[in-house]
Amino acid sequence: MVRGECRCPYKYGKELVQPSPIPDWLEDVMLRWLQEFGFDRESLPNSVNLNLYEHAGHSVGWHADDEPLFQGKVQDARIISVSLGAPRRFRIGMRGLRRAKKMMPDKGTVSDVMLNHGDVCTMEGLFQKHFLHQLSRGKSTTPDPRVNATFRWIVEHAAPCPFHVPRSEDGSDASVVGSDALKAPRSAAKAKARLKQNGAGAVRVSGRCRVTGIGGSEGAQTKTLRPPNRGELQRESFQ
Repeated sequence: MVRGECRCPYKYGKELVQPSPIPDWLEDVMLRWLQEFGFDRESLPNSVNLNLYEHAGHSVGWHADDEPLFQGKVQDARIISVSLGAPRRFRIGMRGLRRAKKMMPDKGTVSDVMLNHGDVCTMEGLFQKHFLHQLSRGKSTTPDPRVNATFRWIVEHAAPCPFHVPRSEDGSDASVVGSDALKAPRSAAKAKARLKQNGAGAVRVSGRCRVTGIGGSEGAQTKTLRPPNRGELQRESFQ
């Protein structure tokens, strides 16, 4: 769903979802949730995905929210996720080289945190460029539903959206600003060549994932989990 006059379709894998306007009631709920973090109605995200997980057997494999709409590989991008219902385990890991068509994190970099009812999870900075995340699969198929609302900012609008910027004559998109160092290499050989060309100092890993529990029963406490020297997964809970 999208705000205002945006009409960007959303493509996840091979599935193309046509947009629908965010209803007034959901915008009011979104403001109620996000004003805790300093947002007002004018600065709210302009898109939201609603996902229903009916039981623990429903999950999402390793992936990154790196769709061109959000430009998370070339600029800072914030993604805000609100969890409602059953608790589920959320995992992050350093993005490894693609093995065939399957995305997997580097060994020894995986951390996890439990997402409880009312938790707000944010992924910030260049998290989508450097990290993968997943919602783990459980064994139970007993109905135990969880609803996830994922809020994001569309910055590169897609046709037929009225805010879409057409590509230039050479096929590039003038709305995307970045250097070759920001583009993900497509093979291990190209990755090594880029490291040799740019030097080790040209490879920077940044990004942060935080989970905040509002009104939880745990009291004021902070738990931080970090993939070794690669990033941060932080949990905060307060009343």
